Amino acid sequence: MLVRYKMEMNYGILEDEPPKFDLRHYVEEDGTVLEVDGFRLSEIPDNINGHAKLTSIYASYNNIVTLPDSLCSLRNLVELDVSNNRLISVPEAIGGMTSIEFLNLSVNKLSSLPPSIVKLSNLQELDVSDNELSCLPDNIENLLNLNTLAIFGNDDDLFVPESFLKRLTS
Repeated sequence: MLVRYKMEMNYGILEDEPPKFDLRHYVEEDGTVLEVDGFRLSEIPDNINGHAKLTSIYASYNNIVTLPDSLCSLRNLVELDVSNNRLISVPEAIGGMTSIEFLNLSVNKLSSLPPSIVKLSNLQELDVSDNELSCLPDNIENLLNLNTLAIFGNDDDLFVPESFLKRLTS
C-alpha cells in the first residue's frame, strides 16, 4: 500500500499550492513504483536518481514542463508515464535509459523528440500522440523491439519513414 493515500486525503483541503513534494511519501514500500498521477506537480525532483530501484513512474495529469536529467540515470526503469503534462522537451540523456520498454509522452507540448531516443533498445511501446510533432528522429527504425507507436494528434504532415512503417505493419 502506498503512503500517498494518506497524503491525498489531506490534499483536497489545499486551495493554492500542492504539498511540498517528498518522494519518500509516494514510492511503494519495495521502492519500485512511484505513482503521483494528478498531483499538480510542476517538476519531478532532481533527487529522483536516489531511488535506483524504481521500475515504474506514473506522473501523468500534472503540470510538468521539463524532465530532470537525473531521471535518465534510473537504469532499472521499465515504464515511464508522463502523459497529460506540459512537457516542452525531453532530455537528450533519455537515450541512456536502456531498460525502458514503455514510454508515454502523450498529450504534452512536444515539438520534437531527442535524437538519442533511438538508443532505447528495449522500447516496445512509444506513445507521443497529441503533441506538436512534425517529424520523428532520424533512424527511428533502429528501435527494433518497438511494436506500438502512437502518433495521432500531431502535425498532419508528421513524417514517418516508410521502412519503419513496413516493419511495424509486418
